[in-house]
Amino acid sequence: SQAWPFPHSLMFGFFAEATTRRIRIDGVEISDAAWFSPRQLPSLPPPYSISRDLIETHLAKWR
Repeated sequence: SQAWPFPHSLMFGFFAEATTRRIRIDGVEISDAAWFSPRQLPSLPPPYSISRDLIETHLAKWR
């Protein structure tokens, strides 16, 4: 949800591969999670965010 790093901080984005479709939420760092097909995606984050770049890069593989 943070579109940019705090001052003097680095922000990393990365891809990972799930080993199961089951989602387990810990309730501490993540409060909500879901799988989406490309057609079911909710509105995308702003274009300058890491999350937007990760989503668009992933979607480009399926086009």
